[in-house]
Amino acid sequence: MDERRTPRDTEYREPFPYKTYDEIQSEKTRKERFHHAMVVVTGIFLMLCSIIVGMGMIWSNMPSVFHLSTASENASHVSDGPFAGLLGSRTSNQNDPETRHGDPTATMFAEDVTEAVESASASVVSVTAENVRDPSKTQTGSGFILSRKGYIVTRCGLVSDCDNIVVMLHDGTCYHSFIVGSDRVTDLAVLKINASGLVPAATGHLETVAQGDPVIALGGARDGSAGSASLGSITEICKDVLWNDEPIDLLYTGIRIDPAASGGPLIAKSGALIGLCTDQIPGEGAEYASAALPIEFVQSIASELIKKGSVAGRPLVGIQGAAADDVPRSHFSLPDGLYVVSVPEGEAAAQAGLLAGDMITHIGDVRVTTLAEAYQARNRYRAGDSMEITFYRRGINYHTTIRLSDRNSAEAPVNF
Repeated sequence: MDERRTPRDTEYREPFPYKTYDEIQSEKTRKERFHHAMVVVTGIFLMLCSIIVGMGMIWSNMPSVFHLSTASENASHVSDGPFAGLLGSRTSNQNDPETRHGDPTATMFAEDVTEAVESASASVVSVTAENVRDPSKTQTGSGFILSRKGYIVTRCGLVSDCDNIVVMLHDGTCYHSFIVGSDRVTDLAVLKINASGLVPAATGHLETVAQGDPVIALGGARDGSAGSASLGSITEICKDVLWNDEPIDLLYTGIRIDPAASGGPLIAKSGALIGLCTDQIPGEGAEYASAALPIEFVQSIASELIKKGSVAGRPLVGIQGAAADDVPRSHFSLPDGLYVVSVPEGEAAAQAGLLAGDMITHIGDVRVTTLAEAYQARNRYRAGDSMEITFYRRGINYHTTIRLSDRNSAEAPVNF
């Protein structure tokens, strides 16, 4: 007889395995720990990746550094001259952010500049301007040989107001010198020494220089030490930069010039002289760490100083002027132009009838709206020339003619 189980007799089975509360909490804890462990592992992995990428970037730059060091060791023949050991210093300067600007110098190796430095070193001199009355004012700087006749070019600010000037050549020979001429406007001076067998600098041209080109700033040798050579590049070539109220061209470089090297030559990779280094820089900001006067400009001023002892013929109107943007024109309805701040008595502008508060709008037939434009228009004339100007006064435009004076004869503080 078949036995049949009734529904009441069927064994009860749970639809899913039964877990206690403690088992559920334990499983939850394990999942949280696994999640935290994965976060930590992921962080470590990302950190290792960053380290590997960083080491790769560093390693990619290592060949140029090794190349520089090797070139320094292979160029031991430089030790015979005043620039002994400079290749090593150029290596450190090249990697120094204060003396390096841009990538062009990163690919310019030491053996590339050795020949340039050697060819130009014979024309580099050191200049010591002694002040016997106040030794604390004694200054040292650099310069370069302009001609075989013993003419030396350096900075005017270095040798002005001194009692004795000593020039030391690259071979250590010292000479007493005297000032042939100086120009405070351009901060240039020409010295003269009685020496023979001098090697003048081989000059280049501004047209051959472009932004990014590698350059080298040279400084004269000192007692017991070699001359300096700092590697950099042309960061900017600026036209008509206002320097001492005169528009001039400047070569800005990424080299920070030491005062002892100020006045020394700036040479191209070929060794050709392209400028005179100065630490007296117009403008503000890190981009103006160093500048050089173009060699063509330096030669023209030096030639004038040798002939006349000063730079004559610079035109002067005889006013203290300001840019129109510096004047609250909205209160006076003034046009754009050169604002006349003051007119010292006795100057050419005063004799022509200009008054403080006038706005110069035209010089000749040239419309001027900025100081730079006014300087450019005025510099087409020479001292002694007659120059027509148009100026605005109380709603009326006036015309007058000014006989320009020489800037060297100015007795009052004027800038135009």
